[in-house]
Formats: sequence, C-alpha cells, structure tokens
Amino acid sequence: MKRNKGITLIALTITIIILLIVASISTYSGIETIKSSKFNKFTQELEIMQAQVNLLYDKYYSNGQETTKKIGKDIPSGKMDKATKALRACNVEESEKGEYRLFDEETIKELGVEGITREYLVNIRRRDIISLEEFQYNGISYYRLSQIHDKVQVEKSADYEEVSFEISDPIKTVAGWEIKISNIRFSEHVGKGKIQYRKEGTTDVWETIEVNDIERTYTFTMPELALYEVKVTDVREKSKTERTGVPIPEDAELSKIPGEADSINNGIVVYVRNNGVPIDWSKTEEELKNQHDQFVWIPVRNAIVSNESELAKAIAKEQYPMAIINGKNSSGTTNYKGILYNFELEGNKVVAKLEEKSKGYDEPIYLSDNTNADTGDKNNVGITPSSIQNEFNEMVNKVSYSNGFWVGRYETTNMENNSSVDNTNKVAVKKGINVGLCNASWYRMYAQQKKYSELVLTKSQKLSSSMIWGSQWDQIMVFMKNIKNGDSYYIINAAGIGNFSGPDDGYSGGTPTNTGCFKVNNIYDLAGNAWDWTLEALNSSYRVARGGCSINGAAHFKSAIIRNHTDMDSGDLPYFGSRMVLLYGTIK
Repeated sequence: MKRNKGITLIALTITIIILLIVASISTYSGIETIKSSKFNKFTQELEIMQAQVNLLYDKYYSNGQETTKKIGKDIPSGKMDKATKALRACNVEESEKGEYRLFDEETIKELGVEGITREYLVNIRRRDIISLEEFQYNGISYYRLSQIHDKVQVEKSADYEEVSFEISDPIKTVAGWEIKISNIRFSEHVGKGKIQYRKEGTTDVWETIEVNDIERTYTFTMPELALYEVKVTDVREKSKTERTGVPIPEDAELSKIPGEADSINNGIVVYVRNNGVPIDWSKTEEELKNQHDQFVWIPVRNAIVSNESELAKAIAKEQYPMAIINGKNSSGTTNYKGILYNFELEGNKVVAKLEEKSKGYDEPIYLSDNTNADTGDKNNVGITPSSIQNEFNEMVNKVSYSNGFWVGRYETTNMENNSSVDNTNKVAVKKGINVGLCNASWYRMYAQQKKYSELVLTKSQKLSSSMIWGSQWDQIMVFMKNIKNGDSYYIINAAGIGNFSGPDDGYSGGTPTNTGCFKVNNIYDLAGNAWDWTLEALNSSYRVARGGCSINGAAHFKSAIIRNHTDMDSGDLPYFGSRMVLLYGTIK
C-alpha cells in the first residue's frame, strides 16, 4: 500500500482558519496597544500641564493675593466652538468661563515645557486644565484628569497627599438644613471617593454619597439643625473629617420664635429649660424671654493658625483666627496665644487689623503686676499661671471642635459679691433683670459664671461655661462687622441702638437698666448698658472690660469695640457687669 505523504483538504482548511484567527488577534492587540499608548500619552500631558499650573498658582496666588498678570491667550473666535464644547462637557460654571485662557504651542514653549502636542484651556486660580479637543477612548470622551480613573488635579503639587474639601454652614430651606461640600481634593491623583455624614456624638449609620466628579458641589439636607460630622474618603482610604452646624445643648431647645432660628448668619437662639421641664412655646415672646436663659451661636471657622505666616495669609483673605500655637507645656499639650483685633472704618468698610502689641492687650495672662492682681488675697478662685493657660487652651480647642461658641444673649445677672456662694449661685441670662448685673468683683463674676454649666446644664456633658475671653469678643465683632447703623457700622458707632447717655439714645445717663435694651443679630447690649468684664488682660495688671456703658455720652464711647479697665476686686462698681459663653466639644 502506498503511504500518503501530503495533507488532506480538511487539514489544510483548519490550518488556514487558525492562521486567520491568530492574525486577527494580533491585529486587534496591536490596535489596542496603540490606543492605550495614545491614552497614556494624553494622561501624561495632562499631568505635566497640571504640575506646571500648580507652579504658576504657587507663584501668583499662594499668598492670598490674585495676580493681574494674564498668562496664555484669549480664546480666538476660530477655536471658540471647541472651547465652548469642552467647557460645557466639564460643567464649568458660566460665571467662570471667562477665567479660562488658551495655552497653545507658543505659550507652552514660553513656559519651558517640552513634549506637549495638544492645546489646553487653563484656569490658574482653580488649578484647572481642560484639553481643547476631546480624547476618545473605549467610547468615552475625556477632557481633564478628573475624568480619568484614579487621576485628578492636585491642589499644589504632584505629591499632594492630603484629602481636603470646603464645607458650608447649614442653610435653612423648605426641606430642612442644606449642607454643601465643594472643592474636593483627593490624595495622590485619586479621582474618586465618597462623602459620609451623620449627627455628631451619635453612633448613627453614616449616610453616603459617592464622589465621581471632584469638580461638582455635593449637597445633602438634614431634617434638623445640629452639629454634623462630615467625612470625605478617597479610594485609597485616606480621609478627612470636618464638622458643621450648631450643637444644640441637651438642656436647651432651639427657638420657635420667628427670626430667632432661621439663619446662622443672623444669630441662632436657644432657650434653656428650667429644671429640665420642656419649654411651653405657647407663651408670649416676652414671657419666654423673661423666664428662660438664652444663648446665641457665634460661628468661628479656622479658629487656629500655626504661625505668623499663616495668620497673615488668613487676614489677607478676610479670615480671622482667634488663636495661634504658642509652644507646648510640660505635659506636651499645645499652648495657644490669643489673637486680638482692632476694628477701623476705612472708606465705607470695616477693616479688622491685628491689635498693636504696644497697647498691652493680651491673653491668656496671669496678672502679676498690680495690687489688685491675681497674686492678691482677693484671688480665692484658684487662678494660677498654668490654670489660666489651660482654660484658654480648652476654650480654643472646643471652639475649633465645634466651629463656634454660644454667647449669652444678655449680660449675666443674679451675680453676688459673696465668695461663699460661688459654687451654688445660679446666675441668669434673661431679659428684664438688673439684679446682680453689676456691683460684684471680677473674681465673683468669673467664678459664678464658670459654675453655671455644672449647676444648670446638667445633661450637656460636653458643655462648659466661662466668662467671655477678649478673642471671643472680637469674633463676635467679626460676626457683626458688616451691620450698618446709618452711615456707619454698629460695632464702630452704636449711637441710637445702644443704652448710652444722650438724647439720641433715649437715655439720660445713670446706672445700667434692665437687660434687653437693644438687639443686633439677636444679641442684646453688646454696646452700652454695662461694661462687660472679660478674661483679656492689660499689661499683666488689669482685666479688660468691653462695650461701653450707660453713662458714656461721648461719641467715641458709643461702640461695641471700646475697651476699659478698673480695679477688679471692688464689689462696688455700678457700671461693670460681664457676659457668659458656653463651649461645646472635646479637649485635645
């Protein structure tokens, strides 16, 4: 039998099919490799441009002052359609479109950047880079890094490693209290993550919002006003937690009187329950004000700065911290020093400037240079150099924790010039009272206001009370600095809306009258009625009082920012009272 040494037709057909399959796979693989290579090149260009724009931002914007220097070119009419399409695809706000400049080949070469083949739309202020033309990859259009998985614009440099975001105070709407999260920046070029939120101090399950576009502003609405924790986490599990809102004391209720709980900017008011009994809101407004202690929320964002450079940048942005880090104590705890301000009218605007050190105002200070000082025998409330520093540290940490503090709606009353009742006397913050408003020494006022939280706010474990500090008074002035009074501003000139001496104030002089004369942002008598003692010091010799009083008639005394001082240990001072604050939070 003759052996068949050739191949059959079937075998040949199979071989050809296999070769065709292999060839098609190789061709497809080659095409995908080319596509992937081009996509990687596009991504690399975006990263190079992002790094360059970060440098431009650091050079022209990082000191808080925007440059007038225009880098790049106006978008020419021939490229306007492409630019409009790109900006629309990236959800750029209409108000910001004019800030984008064209970085063409010439502009990019002038910056000394090599290897860039595309043209870009650039907004240096927002550190935003958008390709003028889209890049199509696997059916998806890309214009910027934030649209690419795990790639995102960074805030300052390519090795940026911190999560950051901006958070708003809650705003009342028909649906509830709305909170906005914006300007999200993730770590290490990550572009996705999540926002979680829940009521502070609870073990409630975190509500979650997925973040797929860091250029968006994310919004959620809560049913009630409270203090909320908001945590932003990227896909690499790096996170940052902030708090926003208002911590309502457990022993108090949010006001139900119109205009008293509608806006944080206008002053949120709480009424304290008497002996834990729920408040009867069917009573008249006047009855409620006369029968319950009341406090108003003062918002304070970015309370602490680390150094003088940070302080200067903050003030340039019209942000006003209340404390600066001042070393550590023997136990390793961070100490703080108060930041005090001087408010002046420049043109038609109130400007806050750092108080001149030469004037001698400072805090926290242990008074050691006066016969009436803390070293004297009238100091029987335990004030020492370390205790006054620790109290200030606690105040700053709590304000930073909750982003604000509660201030007495009225000047404190029912204070007694009797040291034996320091631990038992319940002071009051009600309307229509002048008993115990004045005629007590600074030390009695200090001790009895400090005891208030323990005696009255028995359910509020994170809440403490204190005489107001000077830096807190200045934060109230910041809170009110844009409130007009005729042709001037309230904190500068309170004539007509302060209990002062003079016909224009409707008062002819004499001792302070009942609390609750004049209201601004739901707070009464910050200017006029009685001088309000604080914990602020003058030259290690005196404590400082703020706000003027009823016998002041001269124009320069009719002000909420005015300062005064006198003997602290006298119990016979008919024009000097005080004002209390409540602090919420944990101590670092």
